[in-house]
This record gives sequence, structure tokens and C-alpha cells, in this order.
Amino acid sequence: MLEGTPLTLVGHDAVAVPTMLAVRTGRAAHAYLVSGPAHTGKSTLARLLAAAAVCLDDAAPCGRCSACHRVAQGVHPDVETLRPGGVCDSSDHDHSTDRSRDIRICQVRRVERLLSLSPYEGRCRVLIFDPADALNSQSADAFLKTLEEPPPRSLMMLVTAEPGLLSDTIRSRCRALTLSRVSEEAIRQVLIATGGIDADRAAVLARLAGGRAGWALTAARAPDFLTQRARRLDEAVTLARAGRVERLAAAERLAAVFTRNRDEVSATLSTWVDWWRDVLLMAAGVPAGMVNTDRQDEIEAAAGASRAAGAWRALVALRQARQDLESNVSPRLALDALMLGLPLLPRGVT
Repeated sequence: MLEGTPLTLVGHDAVAVPTMLAVRTGRAAHAYLVSGPAHTGKSTLARLLAAAAVCLDDAAPCGRCSACHRVAQGVHPDVETLRPGGVCDSSDHDHSTDRSRDIRICQVRRVERLLSLSPYEGRCRVLIFDPADALNSQSADAFLKTLEEPPPRSLMMLVTAEPGLLSDTIRSRCRALTLSRVSEEAIRQVLIATGGIDADRAAVLARLAGGRAGWALTAARAPDFLTQRARRLDEAVTLARAGRVERLAAAERLAAVFTRNRDEVSATLSTWVDWWRDVLLMAAGVPAGMVNTDRQDEIEAAAGASRAAGAWRALVALRQARQDLESNVSPRLALDALMLGLPLLPRGVT
């Protein structure tokens, strides 16, 4: 963690500490593949390593200097992060408005040019692809030459929750840094220490996080999070026993929301995934892994009615809907298909 900055990495010292030392002492690999489940700290680790590369303190990253703070704020001149919709050198391109989900080849060409320049003020230039799986086939091929023949004084990091979407060639040229889920207790402690919340709320969020510290820290900053969670869980329960007419009406409402606020629909589907995953665990006889333990009675009833096969079908349908929405499939069609793919539980269940 960098003092005074939002860079809080929880439970990954075994990966982070030796890698930061390698970066600080000039023994780092030229490229790292930072992977792991969503919200486990991958982007934070990448920025901590970037701070270690550009901070001039002997104990970099010190967390106190201007360089460390500018890395945390995303404005350091020697640290470039590539995301879909980013800038390129073509004056007639405006990727912020084309709704592309890809990192384009023109963006890659721009950062290749930047990497060839001497660092502005740090020890090296740092390039972060976040998420790296947003590289399309053309941009990935263009980047491969730079990955194979990296410019001097450069450090590249590819951040992804889906390393399997990257080519074997790209993966083989990076040193792997794999993050996993962390303990509930570690998350609870960091919420109390840095989140400014009481112990009871910290305990609830730590349990719901499912090992995802980043998720818990984000939720802690939203005062109405638990209220919104309860509403989304109620929707999951209602839809599980709703007829087709009600489900298709719900799909129409969600599609309308999606056009205005994609994040809201994403959060809703994520909550439904957690609920159906709990139903699957209960049906399979392993409830110890449940997240929504405060809903155990309704989850147990749903598990008895849907069985493991039904819960699995729900999770498959939800995963497909999320993929379709990310691929710019018509929201109404994607959500209609989801509603028709959910198992229908008898009314009165849950």
C-alpha cells in the first residue's frame, strides 16, 4: 500500500514484495502477465510495480514522493495505461465515442513510439495493458514484436482476468504473476483499517466479497451498497419463480437501463450469479462456500426445487448474457435469452 494514495493491495505480499524488489534493483523481467479473478488487486499490483519503477527513493515505491502519487492518480509521464477507448496518434480517431471494446492497433503504435523514447524523469518507461485481453488480433500481432524485442529501460505489464484469451506466444514472453482470492479475515481487517467502517459492516462485506478485496473496498465506499444488494437479490428470487410474461417484462426493463447505465446491469447480473452459485453449492451439498449466508433459507428452498442441474443452467445462461452484452449483442435479445434460460421454480418456493 502507498500511504496517502488509493493503492491498497491486500494479501499478496508473497507475489508483490519480491517483484517490487526486482523492479527496484533492475532485475525485473521486461514483461509481466498479472492475472487472477476479478477484483483481487491485479490493476493495483501493476500500478505498485510502476511506482517501484519510477520512484527514485532507495526504498521505492516510497508512497510519499510526487512520482508515487502521480502513478496512483494515473498522471505520471513515464507510465502509460492502455484501455479500450484510449488515445492514439491519429488526429481523426476518437475511440472514446466509438464504443469499441478493443485496444486498437493505432493505440499500440502510439505506445510503441513512447517506449522508444528515453524516460521523462524515472528510471524507465512503463506500459500497462488493462485489460490485456482487450487486444484484438491485429493489435496483439503488432505488439508482439515489441514484446519480443523490448526497448531498453522499459517495463510492460499485461493485466487480465482471462489469460486464456491471450495467445500462447504472448503469454510465453511474460513472467507470470498470479493473484488468488484472499482470506475473509484479511479483507475484514483492511476494511476496518482503511475503509473507516464499523466492525459489523466490515464483517458482512468481507463475507460477501468472496476473497475479492477490491470488490470489498469499492462496496465499502458506497453507503447504499447493502440496500442495493438486497434489492438485486430480491429480484433474483422473484424471477426464479416468475412466469415467462413477467420475465420478458423484466428483460425489457433491464435493456432500457443498460442503454443508460451499463454498470448497473453488470452489478445486477453479478449479484444474480452469486445467488445461483450459492444455490448450486447448496444443491451439491457444499454450503460452506456460500456467499449470501443471510439468505440461506431461501437458497436452500431453491436448491431443493432446482437441483444442481437447474442452478448450473442458470449460471450458464447468466455467463452467456454477460458475454453477449460485452460483445455488443442487442441488449434486449441477450436479456430475453437469459430470462428464457433461467430454470422455473414452482411458485411458493423461496
